[in-house]
Amino acid sequence: MSHTHVAHNFRVLSAEQFKESLTESANTLLYLFYGNHIPYTDELSPPDFIDSESDIHYKSYQNMIGGKQVTDADALHMVTRNNWTNNTSYAMYDDQTDHLMDKNFTVVVNETSGYNVFKCLDNNYGANSIQAPSLTETSSNDEIYITASDGYQWKYMYTVPVATMDKFATTNTMPVVLNSNVKSDAIDGTLQVIKITEGGRDYSAYAEGFISEFNVAGDPKLVSISGTTSSVLNLGDTTGFVKEEVQTSFIQQLRVLQGGSGYSTTDTLTITGTATESATANIASVDGSGAITGVNLITKGRSYTGSAAVTIGTTTGTSALISATVGTANGIVVDSNSTHLTVSSIKGDIGITDEITGVTSSTTSNIISVIQTGDTLSSNVDFYKGSSFYVESGTGAGQLGIIDEYIVTANEKRVLLTNTFSTNLATDSRYSIGPQVIITGDGTGAQARAKVNDVLNANVVSNVEIISVGSGYTYADVSIQGNTGFVTNAVSNSYISNTATARAIISPENGHGSNTLTELFASKIGISISIANTEAGKLAANNDFREIGLLRDPLFANGTLVLSSSDTTFSSGESITGATSGATAVVVSANASGIACRDIRGFFQTETISGNAGGNSVISAVTQPTSVFRQTFKYNTEVTYAGIGGTGLLEDEKVTQGESLASGFVLAHPDNSDGVVELTNVRNSFLMSDVSGGDKYLNGANSTAQFKLNSVTLPEVKAGSGSVIYKENFVPVNRDNNQTETFKLIIDF
Repeated sequence: MSHTHVAHNFRVLSAEQFKESLTESANTLLYLFYGNHIPYTDELSPPDFIDSESDIHYKSYQNMIGGKQVTDADALHMVTRNNWTNNTSYAMYDDQTDHLMDKNFTVVVNETSGYNVFKCLDNNYGANSIQAPSLTETSSNDEIYITASDGYQWKYMYTVPVATMDKFATTNTMPVVLNSNVKSDAIDGTLQVIKITEGGRDYSAYAEGFISEFNVAGDPKLVSISGTTSSVLNLGDTTGFVKEEVQTSFIQQLRVLQGGSGYSTTDTLTITGTATESATANIASVDGSGAITGVNLITKGRSYTGSAAVTIGTTTGTSALISATVGTANGIVVDSNSTHLTVSSIKGDIGITDEITGVTSSTTSNIISVIQTGDTLSSNVDFYKGSSFYVESGTGAGQLGIIDEYIVTANEKRVLLTNTFSTNLATDSRYSIGPQVIITGDGTGAQARAKVNDVLNANVVSNVEIISVGSGYTYADVSIQGNTGFVTNAVSNSYISNTATARAIISPENGHGSNTLTELFASKIGISISIANTEAGKLAANNDFREIGLLRDPLFANGTLVLSSSDTTFSSGESITGATSGATAVVVSANASGIACRDIRGFFQTETISGNAGGNSVISAVTQPTSVFRQTFKYNTEVTYAGIGGTGLLEDEKVTQGESLASGFVLAHPDNSDGVVELTNVRNSFLMSDVSGGDKYLNGANSTAQFKLNSVTLPEVKAGSGSVIYKENFVPVNRDNNQTETFKLIIDF
């Protein structure tokens, strides 16, 4: 037994072809029609839809009141609508997820610019989303956009203007508006996300800290590093601090950019900038020409806000330039008492005389003394061998290297990298060491690093962060490497990391945003069209209706072509074609002034027409239905008997004619006067008065009113022509001369 499945791309293709048919050179003529003013047995319970030829096709024409053309501007691709809602878990894009189209992996956010649509690339292992994605935080080419508070990763897809949203959107669907920048910025075969499938354990080779020296002994691969510390800070008074991040800022480094000339070591240096306490420095050395070759930072100052500058006090020196770098240090308060704060994960240099500030509480206090409690870096040679070395921030941020050797000499720790960095590092460069992520596949350029979480001292791999998404991948295997082989720790025990596993998620064909329709499963077409009051006198704007539908390629019953050049060679029954429009019709009659036509397909223009029998002429004017058609029978009448109570005909009542056995139902009528009676559901042809046999009458079945029939205007579309491709029944909608009805249809392929 075989198993088949229609791929979602086929459904999207069907929707695309449907919409394209509205604009192609031999375009489909599509009309929204409405009708059925006859009440249901139960007006609040429309009858079930019957999918039969009789109900779909023939009864649609019998009930039809009129229709309006659906243009390309009235149709848009649609997708499922998910308004971003706080504290909600959203699905994520995954190239291996079955029936992704049924999951809530997209959201729409109403921002100032419009309704912005995002695709979820990572849901942080099913966490609830508590921060809405925002266009102000990303752009068309941002492939790694993470909301900080919840760890979700989003991809911006497009923006729906407010007017477009109002026209097409429903409670459950929203339009697709293609963004050309998103499409052009897409990259084929990227790896935006790598998901941990098994965290493993004992990945203890991880650390973080600052660069002490780069390019040690002239080797760009050799880097001296310092780790973070945990400290007890004596503040004297800890009132106001909470378990929060604390930070301080100071002058971290002075650098001679230009030595100048004519200086001496007695010249003064002044460090300017907004600070609680200014740093101090002096000139350490000059050369024979008086060029400054070295400076000393004596005190680093406290609580700098913004930048700092160095001025030189001298009477003889000129042209020297010295820069001052403002550095920061921070840590996390884990415990406190009345006089001390215990701060862990310290990054940077928090020392005596520093002033610290609580990020949450804004509390500020001076440090009286510092008790260092430990350095996070291992003392074991090659402990970090084979690990990744990532530059978190500062100079050279975003670069990834692999540690070939970890060198421990006394208190100095160095790493020898397998690769060189394109941007040199500096003492403000913050690094992190962790397990190496190895990516193999048929693409290139993808890089990632693993993060370790000390859960119950198990040191599991908790997350993989993409550094570079790469390109060209159709498959990718991921492995996570901790210590290479056995490593001896301080008490001579040996261990090895257990293996964590992970899986790469590959972007859709040609990249995220390259084909929004297929990526978001836009297999729906939304049609939104309005009928305004009478549409310039074309349609009856009274009574009600209970049915709408879509009519494809109907034939117009009649029309007239005025000729600018005489040609009487066209004959009855001949087919004619417009040279420019491609419209066709059948000739009813022709003379030098014009052609009466039937069975018109398309819209004739002022163009050359030719007949299949050889006729040829030029049209100067056209009379035929175009954007709006009427499908009722309109009779000019004279009242002969006003009926019961003198009210004339009743709305929706059946009318008959004995001579012809014709019948119909009243859509519109004059109350009790001569005028136009408009009918639907006409069976047989009513006979007009003043023909052989005398006057002919229209009789109301319930009102008993009687009207003389003088003339008739027939429906504008040939009954039974074209195809009814959609139909819907609903509770009645009343029309009015001052009312506009907007129809929204969602067609799901």
